[in-house]
Amino acid sequence: MDLDAELKSIFFEEGREHIASLEEDLIQLENESGTGQAVNHELVNRIFRSAHTIKGGAGSVGFGELSGFTHTVENVLDRVRENQISITQELVSVLLNAVDCMSRLLDAAMGEGTPPDSTELAALVAQLNSHLGDAVSAASALADQATEKVRRQKTDRDHTFAIDLKLHPQVMQNGTDPLMLLTELKDHGQVTLKAVHTENCPPLEQMDPYALYLSWDVEVTGRLTGADLDNVFIFVSDESPLRYRDITPEAPVVKKAVPRSASEVAPGRDRSKLNSVRVDTDRLDRLVNLVGELVIGQARVTQTTQSTGAAPEVTAAVEALERITRDLQDEAMGMRMLPIGPTFVQFQRVVRDLAMSQGKEVSLQISGQETELDKSIIEKISDPLKHMVRNAVDHGLETPEERRQAGKSETGELVLSAFHSEGNIVIEISDDGKGLDAAAIAAKAVKEGLIPPDHTLSETEIHQLIFHPGLSTAKQVTDVSGRGVGMDVVKRNIEELRGRVQIQSTRGAGSTFRITLPLTLAIIDGMAMSVGGEVFLVPLLSIVESIRPQARDVQTVAERGEMVQVRGDVLPVIRLHEELNVFSEYRRPEEALLIVVEVAGRRYCLLVDDILGQQQVVIKSIEQNYAKVVGVSGATILGDGRVAMIIDVPALVRKVFEHQSVGMA
Repeated sequence: MDLDAELKSIFFEEGREHIASLEEDLIQLENESGTGQAVNHELVNRIFRSAHTIKGGAGSVGFGELSGFTHTVENVLDRVRENQISITQELVSVLLNAVDCMSRLLDAAMGEGTPPDSTELAALVAQLNSHLGDAVSAASALADQATEKVRRQKTDRDHTFAIDLKLHPQVMQNGTDPLMLLTELKDHGQVTLKAVHTENCPPLEQMDPYALYLSWDVEVTGRLTGADLDNVFIFVSDESPLRYRDITPEAPVVKKAVPRSASEVAPGRDRSKLNSVRVDTDRLDRLVNLVGELVIGQARVTQTTQSTGAAPEVTAAVEALERITRDLQDEAMGMRMLPIGPTFVQFQRVVRDLAMSQGKEVSLQISGQETELDKSIIEKISDPLKHMVRNAVDHGLETPEERRQAGKSETGELVLSAFHSEGNIVIEISDDGKGLDAAAIAAKAVKEGLIPPDHTLSETEIHQLIFHPGLSTAKQVTDVSGRGVGMDVVKRNIEELRGRVQIQSTRGAGSTFRITLPLTLAIIDGMAMSVGGEVFLVPLLSIVESIRPQARDVQTVAERGEMVQVRGDVLPVIRLHEELNVFSEYRRPEEALLIVVEVAGRRYCLLVDDILGQQQVVIKSIEQNYAKVVGVSGATILGDGRVAMIIDVPALVRKVFEHQSVGMA
């Protein structure tokens, strides 16, 4: 990758972060302004700085359209910062639409999307400019005049500033071009380059082509103030302790300004003190894969030494190797772990816009943002979570009038939370809305032929029916939901992540959707089973218990196949050896073992020969190396070198009961 392409890639990544920050901070600003609090100037300045950073970075890497549009946004934010424009819901809506436009321009500049057309862009610019013109009151205009008068009094003649332009060595990797800073200085007056310092340049063979070794002594003369220079260097002041001073002859005050000195930089923002680097995710995936291979190899060495009766010193060395390998595995997996907070925060905008469009008042509460899980899981769970959040606002929460009639607060509450539980991650989406109507769901399921009229399903099982394709009890079809499309996909996506979703709902009080996920997709905690001489692993997350049934508990039910009675419940039996084409000596359940598993709130029994014990194994894709096998999610290599298939329990259940709608409800 050449330097220009790499700088653009870095700017794209950081630009996405600033856009996400803009959206989050604008919604926070709107929420705070609605409570009657004084304007949070620190928050306003942070919003302005994010826009200014995007504008400057876009200009430095040649994204002129993005830079120009963001400049208009920056002008509006500057008026807000100077208390010349009031913070209203209308203003925040326009700014959020502008942020969406910036996002699309950024994607298009990187070849990853379609930019907004000229008509849409012009309309947004007009809306932004309206807040700079017609929307500003006469009092604000007088304030502008007063501000300009004070400015002229301060700059009644040319001033000359000497600037020590010494930037951080890694500044160019963040998309900043020093030449752009000099160009921006020229907007304020005549720029003179007094000296170029090269003493920090290493020998040619030691040079990093992406690092900045030069620094400059610069003088700028014009009708400008220190505040003008602060705005020029706002993009880099956090990372570079820039210094300048007024050297105008007979200047009444000699000023030495340091926008933010190195000692004042907030922890984690001074890059000279950061011990971190950006790593390509593909390279990280390869590292994790290699560590997985190392774990497998180490397990084989351990088993070999145990089976051959190795000398004590060899056994001790192998045990030390095992500890080191496990520590290395934990560190490698930890590198892929990210907090779920940014995923949760993006739903603030979803909730805000949807609530406004439906005339609802919704308070979104978030907890557990620091909870970490695998990057790949975060990427794949985002869309299912978004759909469930939208459904909660659309179907779950009532209008203010409906809530008043029900004796509730007019503002509905939606809670997103994440936490660790028994080695897994649990995500909950809870609302205090009207809850699920089990009677209506059952009636619709009977009408659609999904369950018989004389069904004996519990309320919990009826709630699970909402995940069936095409089933919806919505009275009105909206652009959000109501066609029964989506919740089945949500469930399937969660199951593909080896997770499960459960529902707790009380009519009139609200609902909680509880999603349980593994920490990572690369490693699985499973229970090893033997079936006809072969070894299979079932994820622990799916297992409820294991039993050895009595002959009297096993029966065959017409049209439903083999069933077994477990503590009053009658559960279907799945013979693994038949489904996976493996010969087994055990033909009767009372001679073998039954593993009770749970899928979508329903339980099933897997018939196996024996249980070999719990194991943590590294997952390998069989689809990439062989072919897709229904009911199998992957494979692993055991310590003795054998290959063991990993059972995909939801897919296996779907395969067996695809002709029985109730079985998969």
